[in-house]
Amino acid sequence: GSGAPTGDDMQQAEAKARLKRRTATIAIVVIIGSLISLYYTMIPHTPPINRSPFIGLGQVLGEETVRVAGNHGKVAIVVSENHMQEGSPMHDELTECMKMIKRTPGVDVLGTEVLRYDEAAMTSAISSKQLADVIKKYSLANALVILVGLPGADQPQQVDLPARHPALLVVQSDPVRAKSYFERGIV
Repeated sequence: GSGAPTGDDMQQAEAKARLKRRTATIAIVVIIGSLISLYYTMIPHTPPINRSPFIGLGQVLGEETVRVAGNHGKVAIVVSENHMQEGSPMHDELTECMKMIKRTPGVDVLGTEVLRYDEAAMTSAISSKQLADVIKKYSLANALVILVGLPGADQPQQVDLPARHPALLVVQSDPVRAKSYFERGIV
């Protein structure tokens, strides 16, 4: 022995190197597979949203707005930032409502008020002050469409309506909150 590697030694070294590479590759694939599995089992995934109710609500709201405006007149719309995000179901609702309104040549949209999401209150619903301000701003409108809901129980619900005010059409998911507004003839 000169100590120089023989052909058999080189073949064994190459075989060991291939085995190490193969083992490393398998380990990487197993790790990636485990991470993917963890992702899909640990992270909750929301099911796809059925957009049909939002589209239908927007269409009906648009039709009712035109009816209340008497097929002529002016309307204003109050929405949240979420309604402005393309691709969201709330955007579908707004888009369909606007389509129905714009199909009637005698009805014009005076403006759209976009309310910011209130992180402190965890809501985008209109406050009593905002409602009073919007009613005052659009007092000459025939209809005011509010897609964000009415002020809640934590808000003073006394809204002073001017003698001339628009008809209010409101999307409200809380029937208890809406009841007092209906009883007082506000909406």
